[in-house]
Amino acid sequence: MSKSAYELMKAYHLDYVEQLHTEIDRLKAENGSLSVDNDALHLEVDIVQAEIVRLKKFAREIIKDYCWDLGDPDGGDIQDLAEQLGLIVPHIATADEVDSERDRFEEGDKIYVFAEWLKENTK
Repeated sequence: MSKSAYELMKAYHLDYVEQLHTEIDRLKAENGSLSVDNDALHLEVDIVQAEIVRLKKFAREIIKDYCWDLGDPDGGDIQDLAEQLGLIVPHIATADEVDSERDRFEEGDKIYVFAEWLKENTK
């Protein structure tokens, strides 16, 4: 059985949190204590933990609403929930993003893209 996108993202984030804690411990061992870097690392841990909370809420709402309550998923409702939780953000389409073969949107249209923290090439 393959892992769901949520399970993969959760594992990724939990691994990242563990790496941050390991780095904190390493720096403490090297320096005896930490200065400003300690605060920055703890802030990053807090940010990652907040991301996990948002992903959990999204997964729970989708499962509750579409597996247990309503049945068929509605793309608009999913998009609204994703936007409310900061998973996607509005964006104005540029000429480079327009795909003439698929004709889904035009330059200047408001579209949605993944939030920076959820983009594929981020940490």
